Amino acid sequence: MPRFGDAILASAAVLMALLYTASPTPVSSTVGVSQTVISWCFVPCLLYWRSCPRGSSVGLVVCLTGWAATWFVALPENPGFSPWLIAAPMAVFSPALLCNQSRYPRAVLAVTMVGSLASPVMWKLNNELRMQYSHGSEFLIRLSLHWLLLVCTYFIARRIHAKEVERLRTMRQAQREERLLISREIHDLLAHSLTLIKVQSSAGLITANTNPSSAVDTLSSIKQEADRALLEVRKVVRALRSQDSGTPTPTAPEASIGTVLDSFRHAGLRINANLPAEPAELDPLTDLALTRITAEALTNVVRHQGDDATVSISLKYGSEVRLLVESWGRRQHNSSGSSTGLIGLRERADALGGAVTAGGDPQHFQLTAILPLKEH
Repeated sequence: MPRFGDAILASAAVLMALLYTASPTPVSSTVGVSQTVISWCFVPCLLYWRSCPRGSSVGLVVCLTGWAATWFVALPENPGFSPWLIAAPMAVFSPALLCNQSRYPRAVLAVTMVGSLASPVMWKLNNELRMQYSHGSEFLIRLSLHWLLLVCTYFIARRIHAKEVERLRTMRQAQREERLLISREIHDLLAHSLTLIKVQSSAGLITANTNPSSAVDTLSSIKQEADRALLEVRKVVRALRSQDSGTPTPTAPEASIGTVLDSFRHAGLRINANLPAEPAELDPLTDLALTRITAEALTNVVRHQGDDATVSISLKYGSEVRLLVESWGRRQHNSSGSSTGLIGLRERADALGGAVTAGGDPQHFQLTAILPLKEH
């Protein structure tokens, strides 16, 4: 579909064509009729100037060639300089602006530069008021001005095109980062909750017949864990909806590291925690990252080493925050994973200027997180 601006441009071209149709020509009737027909041919080329840059540029070049031909037929009479000459830089501008590959715009530029040699502006009136082709320094000046206009038009259009490409690239990158953030938040929110629910429900099935009261306690724990997970998912959804533009900011979790440790202890993990007596005042994103890293580390312990594994956790504050999680246990059947959680933790730490390293074997695993300590 033609663009609105092009439609206005085509309307102006219609008025110009009507002027050529109604005005008597100062030269032969053949030239006048030819120029009238060519004037009407400019109209569709300008109507699709930007919506179809390749076809439009070809059409404009053909029309200019036809116009130059009528000029030569009329010589040495003076048919007058036409406003249609502006079509030359327009033929260069639209493909240079809208075509991703530069080969075609360069080809149009080269054709118009060669065509400049046949431009009516290269001619001048002599003393007998007849048209004469310029020569010498005047030829060079006229040709240089033609080329300067065409080359400047080309590079201006390519510059605008490059800025638009960069804007779209930045926008797509922001969209990818937003999707990555959403997926990471959802994974970190739900992974350890679902793991705990699975472990507790398995324990409830085992004790349902032998210890009904314990099964009831397990079901109550499952309900509390599900409620907590649902609450945090709703917080993320509200945060996403409240963002009018840009990348959404992660929300601080309801749970602290201590709460996370208690939930996994309740699931059966033996956790020895060495935490500072007085927690440092951390900025919200660092505090969020520590909680998520701790939860993901313990989730992996339960998933790969079982709920009876032994875990040691150490948290130290200095010029940076250092979290060390070590676990010992037995390899679980069907415990292979996609490493999505660890990848997400590394990305989260990297975004804060820190790092997460993890490694070991099925019996012993170690995760270390180092985050910069920023003032709250």
